[in-house]
Amino acid sequence: MNRENQESLGRCALFTDLQEEELRDLARAARLDERGAGENLFLMGDPADRVYWIESGQIRLSKVTEQGEEVIVAVLGKDNLFAVVAGLRETTYPVSADAMTPSRLLSWGRSDMAALFGRHPELVVNAMEIVAARMRELQDRYHELATLAVPQRLARTLLRLADEHGRPGDQGLLLDLRLTRQDLAELTGTTLYTASRIVSGWSQAGILSSGRRRVEILDLGALEQLARSGPS
Repeated sequence: MNRENQESLGRCALFTDLQEEELRDLARAARLDERGAGENLFLMGDPADRVYWIESGQIRLSKVTEQGEEVIVAVLGKDNLFAVVAGLRETTYPVSADAMTPSRLLSWGRSDMAALFGRHPELVVNAMEIVAARMRELQDRYHELATLAVPQRLARTLLRLADEHGRPGDQGLLLDLRLTRQDLAELTGTTLYTASRIVSGWSQAGILSSGRRRVEILDLGALEQLARSGPS
């Protein structure tokens, strides 16, 4: 692991209490995992045996609902940690994880994390806070699916992605993600047809610019209005 990555690990919410030497030990204990676009890391229900940190690339976390529909729970980019539950107890993964783009990850086995937590009990508190935040995110997503119309859900999804992955584009705020219309449908809990129809309408209205695996928000205020109250 290079110096930049070690510093990034030190800023990670789980490892903020570790000293430089301990971060080096953590890096030495890590396994490098590489995945091509579309390749799986683990499936929902698999034994949770590794914690992952993204060195580069984008990882999709998804869950199958009771109705059998796949919903994307989160899209994570560089320097994100996930599957922290594997370090806390013997359980199964609550979601599936696969690479949206070619990705490099560092991972630690459950026994390595348990030993780390044993030496640094304060990290258990950090881990519990991370897991609790992920659970709140999941609950919020299910609440949206149950109570909001599709346009509102899609607008909120795009705003979340803009907050996490947005950067200045040619005309507005570009989502630094390779998103397909199918991805947007699964993030929103709707069909490809419905997501495509809404995105096309918003593109014609000048709210978005959408192309192949590319979304740019042109009118952030209009999108925020749609997220609050849906279409007028």
